[in-house]
Amino acid sequence: MVLKSQLLKAVALVSLIGAGTANAATIVSNFNDYPTDERLLNTNYGSGWPAGFDTVTQVKWGEDSADGTTGGTSVVVTRPGDLVAPPATGYSLTQPVITAARSVTGTQGTARRQNRETGGLTGDIWMSWLMAPSADGRLGLNLNGSVKGFNGADNVRVIALGSSFNVYGPGTNSATGIFTADETALILGLLQMDTGGGNDDRLRLWVNPNVGLGEADVLANQATVHDLILDNAIMGSSLDTVGIVAYAASGDPGRLDSLRISNDSGGFGAVTGVVPEPGSVALFGASGLFAAFVFGRRRNRRQGG
Repeated sequence: MVLKSQLLKAVALVSLIGAGTANAATIVSNFNDYPTDERLLNTNYGSGWPAGFDTVTQVKWGEDSADGTTGGTSVVVTRPGDLVAPPATGYSLTQPVITAARSVTGTQGTARRQNRETGGLTGDIWMSWLMAPSADGRLGLNLNGSVKGFNGADNVRVIALGSSFNVYGPGTNSATGIFTADETALILGLLQMDTGGGNDDRLRLWVNPNVGLGEADVLANQATVHDLILDNAIMGSSLDTVGIVAYAASGDPGRLDSLRISNDSGGFGAVTGVVPEPGSVALFGASGLFAAFVFGRRRNRRQGG
């Protein structure tokens, strides 16, 4: 009976470890549920977004749930066709076709950001998106900007600017020669809120990493394009909004697609489609069972005198 009890406790322990963290979420926008030439501000689509999804109270891109109004002057619209990650990245997610294949672009000649609430994500936040920038446009994400507006410095912008990959917010950080116009790249990011128990946030960004090798390999062996510490005064303690930035000096700023953000325990897999090998999961479970069993035996011996 003692052995059975110890094994049951061990199973519970392993289950708890694999259950994920409280308030974890995965949010997705593939844009394949939108009509063609639809402004993101106009329609409620996506999955995993805050309370109200698929109801009349759903918070759209550019709406402010605090006052129930729509806002923002962005013109971020859908266009036909999905982007596809380079095969060498090992990215293994597919975009379900609900209405038809769609990606998004911008139609304005000045910078526009269409933001949406996330519900407040904390901890380690993995994100990925596909992006095919143009030669003269700006395209990317806006983190913790105003839901309705697009001005102000209280946010972080992760932007393809022609062939460069820039991060604005903690100063201007530029990496040149990263993109080729009209070629799709996989962007992978890890935002760690209050990293190390301090008041700063850490943002790491990879372009076309080989995610197929797994999370541990990406973190240990694959070079980032940016690895930045963000002052907590800029981001606060949670990721509250995410936006799409689109601007072109002339013509099309490019395309963005398959936006995925997750602070779940399996966040890396949720944004890349790459999960640990079954063998490694089984090994972890077996080691957990064994450790719990040994611990229980030792404790019983001590209690038995």
